Amino acid sequence: MGQKLTRNNHYISQFYIKEFYGDSSCLWIYDKEKDNYFKNVAQNIFYKKDMNITTINGVENDEIEKMQALLEGKIKVNFEEVKSFIDSWDEHTKISCKNMELLIWFAYFTFWRNPQTDKLYDSIKDGIDVDLVLRILDQYFMIQIQKDGRDDFGSLFKRMLLPYIMLEDKSVVQRIVKNSRIIGTKEPSLLNDFPIICYGKKNFSKYIGEVEFIFSDFVFPITKNLVFIYSENCAWNEIDVLLHSGSIGNITVELFTEFLSYFRDTALFINAERFVCCEDENRLKKIQKISGKEILIFVYLRYFKEIIRKK
Repeated sequence: MGQKLTRNNHYISQFYIKEFYGDSSCLWIYDKEKDNYFKNVAQNIFYKKDMNITTINGVENDEIEKMQALLEGKIKVNFEEVKSFIDSWDEHTKISCKNMELLIWFAYFTFWRNPQTDKLYDSIKDGIDVDLVLRILDQYFMIQIQKDGRDDFGSLFKRMLLPYIMLEDKSVVQRIVKNSRIIGTKEPSLLNDFPIICYGKKNFSKYIGEVEFIFSDFVFPITKNLVFIYSENCAWNEIDVLLHSGSIGNITVELFTEFLSYFRDTALFINAERFVCCEDENRLKKIQKISGKEILIFVYLRYFKEIIRKK
């Protein structure tokens, strides 16, 4: 009998889901379709059956799932290092470019493996150079494989490595790092089935082969109390002063991050296709009752300068 295949294929990493746990090591989940609440653990949420199953000579395999597990193992180690660094932060330290690059890569990794990007990937996959994919695999992971005619495997394989293709150009990475911040919030973050809050405004694009990769504003919760923000349209000068000084006029860091957390969570709730979760049931129910638009978080960050002037 052959080895049992892993059929519950997670499109959000389990180690990442656990970053949103509370003391009970589980999450409260709201099902938008059935309009009900329940508790569950990382293993049982945010997966799609047979998403990474391919067929070779008529025999099913889970090679892609195993390769993703290998990638996640490498990411998890570095992710813990990033968190440890952030935990020791003070106003005199800055997160390294290497660690920022890791978080940017992980955000795009989470974006591209999600079923909600299926149509977007289908529109660009034929223009992705297979030789470039193989070279990146060898460069980053010292793994060499041969090209073959397995269309389903090759398609999933290219998709898995898209973040490396997008971010191979270091000038692109530097531009994103320059316009990114990590901000802590007191209120625990929600997590949904598509945890990348993207704003349609294009900052810039990059052609790699026949494929145009668009880089736009995005907000990505790292843990339940840390949020990663990339935008070239934010009032970063004023926000940086506030974060380091503690206040600007009548606006305190606490007030700023409280509003930020509400805009973050309402956007995550709205963007959820079906499932959204939080360690705090009351927080989840409170956000459910708040009406808003996901664009509000970007409006808030962009016009923060004007908000300060009015105070």
